[in-house]
Amino acid sequence: MEKALLLSPSEAERIAPDKALHCPTFIIGSEFCQNQVPSLPALKRLAHGFPKTSLVLATSLMTDKGLRRWERLLGALPRGLVSQIIVNDWGLLPAAGKKGLFTLSIGRLLAREFVRMDRTWAAEFCKTRRVEAVEADTPELAATARTLRLKISWHRPLGFTAVTTFCPFEKHFSQLCSHSCEGRLLKLANHHLPQPLFLGEKAYFSPLKSPPSRSGQVWREVWTLNFLRNAATARS
Repeated sequence: MEKALLLSPSEAERIAPDKALHCPTFIIGSEFCQNQVPSLPALKRLAHGFPKTSLVLATSLMTDKGLRRWERLLGALPRGLVSQIIVNDWGLLPAAGKKGLFTLSIGRLLAREFVRMDRTWAAEFCKTRRVEAVEADTPELAATARTLRLKISWHRPLGFTAVTTFCPFEKHFSQLCSHSCEGRLLKLANHHLPQPLFLGEKAYFSPLKSPPSRSGQVWREVWTLNFLRNAATARS
């Protein structure tokens, strides 16, 4: 099973070569916040510092401005720098597949739409768009990936529950961002909920109960660096 570490762009810029952080794959960006966009120079520095590590970009739902920003970055990427794009917005698909430079993975937000789609149409769509994987943190998403004959990229240790376009940390909807969520994972509790929720970036997460029933079929296991650094909060 391949191991991957999910980093924010700021974390990716600060990370230094370290045997303890060795992973075959780094995923940079966010599935839940369009403002987590790495710069091209930062990606090149990361590739230089970790020459044996594959780079993947994670993208979220976007506004028009956010979409233009990501399109500019994808259009500037040289061949071989990034191996895969995780896509959560239909609007990014043309730019992500335009050059044929990378394969695609369906993100956890977009994958929930594939659960309800006609399987024949969805399978053909994935084939023509060079989709090779589905990001998953529920048995339902993992089952959808298997049905479409796509690889399963399984996220741990917290599973996505809900997302908002309103930034809970900065109290606005603006694209302007001071990244005040950086390095933070807030535990939220309510007597109406059977278990706590955790707030990271613009998304709410809950503890995963178990890996997919056919865990041997998981292709990639993804760990989020911010969750690992806040492990005490996630366990409490």
